[in-house]
Amino acid sequence: MRRVTLNIPENRYELFMELIKSLGIEKIQEKETTIESSEIENLPEWQKEEILRRVTAAKDSDYLTWEELRDSLK
Repeated sequence: MRRVTLNIPENRYELFMELIKSLGIEKIQEKETTIESSEIENLPEWQKEEILRRVTAAKDSDYLTWEELRDSLK
């Protein structure tokens, strides 16, 4: 068995947990984390700009609903 650590956006957490439960994956540990300012400061400027571009360009329509995701797995 392998262990995976993920950072899930707050607005997608419930959807993600529903998916995990439906797949029968065991939840080991849950904790909220934040990005430390020192981690952000260590990113190259181009990467900060790319992150900002992606965040501002993201739309709700870019994401799938739980039903759409479930149906796509069938």
